[in-house]
Amino acid sequence: KMTWQDEGEFLCVRMTKTTGKKKSYVMMLFRVSEPEVPVELVELQEPIHEIQWEPSGIRFCIVHGEVRSPTVSFYTMGVHQQTKKKGVLVTTGVREVSLIISLPGKQCNQVIWSPAGGVVVLAYVQSDSALFDFYDVDNNLTFASRKHDRCNRLVWDPSGRLLATATVIPLRQSAVRGLPDDGYNVY
Repeated sequence: KMTWQDEGEFLCVRMTKTTGKKKSYVMMLFRVSEPEVPVELVELQEPIHEIQWEPSGIRFCIVHGEVRSPTVSFYTMGVHQQTKKKGVLVTTGVREVSLIISLPGKQCNQVIWSPAGGVVVLAYVQSDSALFDFYDVDNNLTFASRKHDRCNRLVWDPSGRLLATATVIPLRQSAVRGLPDDGYNVY
């Protein structure tokens, strides 16, 4: 499966590698905008369920492990370091994939980045409700947890400041009538 970063700078190709009876899960990360298109590999021993790139950023989130209790891991494609030379701060870039943080045992089946970046919603959407956490990747902080009964859609506004959750019923399902708890919430 292939997942592009929204600006086309990076491409993640994930695959299953089989050696005898042993399986591993490989992500090949291509730096498409760099000369000769360098490739880096990240290999995990557990299945990868989802990969989402930060909008206009160099970070990505993967959901991996058991379906019932997966691990959510955040990676970066480059780490910017600052050094002082003759009293002046100089920023240099180390261009390598590195793990930022892993959150084990997180109920999550959808990752929805804010368009502004830095904040992500880690959602567990079921048929009867959605549980979701607002997670600040920059500060390693869950700053809110919410639940919306019968929710089946979560969408950020274009500015990345507001998240709308909604219960959406297709119009063609004439047998299904609106219920009193249908609607939306804005956070």
